[in-house]
Amino acid sequence: MDGSVRLGGRAGAAAPGRKVSVAEAARREAFVDPPARRNRVWQADFTTFETTSEGTWRLCPVVDCATKLVLACPLATTQGATGLIFALHSAVEAAEALLGRPLVVDCVDACHTSRPTHARNRLWTQQN
Repeated sequence: MDGSVRLGGRAGAAAPGRKVSVAEAARREAFVDPPARRNRVWQADFTTFETTSEGTWRLCPVVDCATKLVLACPLATTQGATGLIFALHSAVEAAEALLGRPLVVDCVDACHTSRPTHARNRLWTQQN
C-alpha cells in the first residue's frame, strides 16, 4: 500500500477517485468542516516505540490541525497526565513564540461570541 486511499463523492470529500493520504482521509472523517484557522483545534496522542538498547520511549506530539504544524513533541519514559500537560504547555509556548503575542487573545476571540463578552474582550485586549 502506498499510504493513500480513494474517497468517493460524499460531501466535503476530494474529487471522486482522487488519491489522498491516509491522514487527510482521517481528518475528513473527523471533521465535517475542517478547521481553517490556526490555534483552533490541536491534536495530541502518545506514541510508543522500543529501542534495541534503551527500552521503551514515549513521544507526545501536539499538532495544529489547520496548519499541520507540530508545536511540541516531548520525549518521556512514562505515559500519563503529567506528560500530556507538559506537552500542552510546551505547545502553548511554541504557539506564542510563533505569534509574537499571548495565545489567550486568539482563544478569547474564538470562544466568546456574545456582544457583552466581545466588548469586555476588546477592553481587556486594549488594556494588555
